[in-house]
Formats: sequence, C-alpha cells, structure tokens
Amino acid sequence: MPNIVQVQKTEVLKCKLRHAFLAVQHCASVWQECARQQEVQLKELFNLCEQYQCCYEANVESLELPASLNEVKSKLLYVIVEKIEQKLCAVQATICEFQKSYDKVNQARINAFEQKPDMVYLTESRAMSPTLATMLEWLDDTERQ
Repeated sequence: MPNIVQVQKTEVLKCKLRHAFLAVQHCASVWQECARQQEVQLKELFNLCEQYQCCYEANVESLELPASLNEVKSKLLYVIVEKIEQKLCAVQATICEFQKSYDKVNQARINAFEQKPDMVYLTESRAMSPTLATMLEWLDDTERQ
C-alpha cells in the first residue's frame, strides 16, 4: 500500500503533466493554424512571383505602342514587387508566431529536466499515467510534426 508522501508526489506530478499536456495541445493548435496560414500566404506569394516573371519577360518594347504604355511595364513590376514584399512580411509574422510556440515547448522540456524529479517517476509507468520519459518523447514527436 503506497504511503501518503508517494500519493502526494504522484498527484503533484499528475497535475503538472495535465498542465503540460494542455500546453502541448495549445501549441499544436497554434502550429496547425500557422501551417494553414502559411499555405495560403505561400500560394499567393507563388502567384505574385509568376506574375512578376511573366511581366518581366514580356517584350513590350518591341511593340509599336505609345511611350506612355511602355512605362506601364515598369510601373506594374514595381507594384508586384511591393505586393511580394508585403506577402513576405506576412509570412515572416506567421513564422514568428510558430517560433514563439516552438520556444514554449522547448522551455517546458528544459524546465522538466531542471526540476530533477525522482527517477522512479521518470521510469515507472502507473495505471493512470505513462512515465515522464514517455511524455517527453511525445513532446519531442509533437515538435517534429
């Protein structure tokens, strides 16, 4: 029969692991949202790059058009470059959000090791919870996804 100290340690550990699981769940949802946003932004960026390439390669100068129409190409290229820069800023902002979430997960892993829990809780599985080592592996797997 477990003594009161072991039960208290187990309850504290369970509480901390529940908190860690909720944090990981939150981070995973942030990562999924970042990935969704990145997909949309990268498609738009790819489209703008295609437009830039087509406009750049257009041989407008060889056509016999008024001089004012020849300036349209350079103005259009300028507008496309501005939009590309705006999209790149949006992509960078999304990556920064992802990085913040990633840093939180890494900090949680570091904190878990700094607290130096008893080896029993790191290596022995309980009926209600897996080992802490297994949960840290889950964090690592989540980080890789």
